[in-house]
Amino acid sequence: MFVSAPGVHVFLFVVPFGRFTEKEEEMLTKVKQVFGKDVLKHVVILFTYGDECDQETVQSEIGRNRVVGRVIRSCHGFHVFDNKDQNNREQVNDLLQKIDTMVWNQGYYTSEMYQLAQITTFERFWKIHKNFFKAMIAFFQNMS
Repeated sequence: MFVSAPGVHVFLFVVPFGRFTEKEEEMLTKVKQVFGKDVLKHVVILFTYGDECDQETVQSEIGRNRVVGRVIRSCHGFHVFDNKDQNNREQVNDLLQKIDTMVWNQGYYTSEMYQLAQITTFERFWKIHKNFFKAMIAFFQNMS
């Protein structure tokens, strides 16, 4: 995080098109747990194998697959790459433009955001353990 000053531009979540399941959604949940809930504003889903579908198919998949639709709505959108057209610089330029626009509108994901997420995670961890120890003490006090 500190090497990427002034902050991370984007978190690219790369998934082959048509293979997005609840497992991938769980991975994003773990990313959110580590980096904080605001990280999803900096996530772009990058679907690969775009050569196997057209724009209409992509929109249909988003509408049909509840998991895909839910994840895309919680993130900063998506982009589709055509793997067979590797010389197509336009698809790379389009992705970079999308990232630049996102950074312009929302700023970078900064180390301060990461540190705040870590503090929040530790506070949650401590609260759970504190409640556990209180319950254990109460249990043993009731035994005597």
